[in-house]
Amino acid sequence: MDWTHGYVQSIDYTHHYCRELSPSLLDFACLSRGISTNIADRPLEYLELGFGQGLSLNVHAAASQGEFWGTDFIPAHVANARELAAHSGARLFEDSFEDFARRADLPELDVIGMHGTWSWISAQNRAVVLDLVRRKLAPGGVFYLSYNALPGCAAELERSQARIRDLRDLERSPRRRWLSGQSQEALGRSQACTFA
Repeated sequence: MDWTHGYVQSIDYTHHYCRELSPSLLDFACLSRGISTNIADRPLEYLELGFGQGLSLNVHAAASQGEFWGTDFIPAHVANARELAAHSGARLFEDSFEDFARRADLPELDVIGMHGTWSWISAQNRAVVLDLVRRKLAPGGVFYLSYNALPGCAAELERSQARIRDLRDLERSPRRRWLSGQSQEALGRSQACTFA
């Protein structure tokens, strides 16, 4: 299997923190839906598949107790993440999902996270991920999966861009002083929606 099939490799992923991967936020999200997890207030076995630049994984490893694992198969991502891991203690690998899933030393995992990667990998790689989750996610564990897809949010993107244009036009109007505070706040929200 081509382990990079469907995955964009020519552009490095952004340097950003993904709070949705936070063990405490994952626990809170489950509790808010009446689901009890085994991830609160104890050392974790945590895995992030496709960790990008590794910022989130390394922040969680530095701020939480347990063993934090991750794999990404883009060498520049792994190199950057390893610089951070020298301080966080995260265990990082430059493996395909298939090779990583075969590791004999991979423990039973309390959290498996995969942010934004699902939409960029092949059906074969998705099957590998699902098999890993079935075999390695501990009872009471959490599997976090998100995906990124422009077609699903294209309409919202158009609306956000229209709001930005309207607010900028309003900023140039004679009523600017009166609306300045309100429109600046709304403009900020619109830009956040557009680029979030």
